[in-house]
Amino acid sequence: MYVSTRRLITALSLLTAVVLFASGCGSDESSESQQPTSAAPTTPQRMDVQSLWIRPAPVGGNSALYMRLVNGTAAPDTLVRVSMSEADTVEIHESYQRDDGMTGMRPIGPLPVAPKSNVVLEPGGKHVMLLNLKEPLVSDSTVAVRLTFARAGMRRVQASIQNTAPSGN
Repeated sequence: MYVSTRRLITALSLLTAVVLFASGCGSDESSESQQPTSAAPTTPQRMDVQSLWIRPAPVGGNSALYMRLVNGTAAPDTLVRVSMSEADTVEIHESYQRDDGMTGMRPIGPLPVAPKSNVVLEPGGKHVMLLNLKEPLVSDSTVAVRLTFARAGMRRVQASIQNTAPSGN
């Protein structure tokens, strides 16, 4: 019986040493994996397009598209293209003060939108020119517009046709 007790004590000591060794070796990993995680999930972030409107215009005429681009992401994005079937040509423009004191317009190409910011396209500032309209743009109706962003991709939106900016802009 003496040999059995001695073997039992040796086996228990060996088992204890193995358990202590194994738990000691893994303590860094297990404590890292048990670190608390963020309690609140992050809010989905995206590029949002708000308050789209277009001034009415006849066939063959020109008009302008206005809107607010809200970049809720942590990365910069760029509006690279705007298209709509009613216009022959669609260009991103800005108004500027000419040397003679008159106001002019010029194409500016792609429009950057910084992270966590917004860009307002409005009369007298940045806007989208709709040139050589193929169809009339009639008040109190809507048209489909396709916006293509470098990161956010293509967005299909509806723009209302009206004489003035929507209320709240």
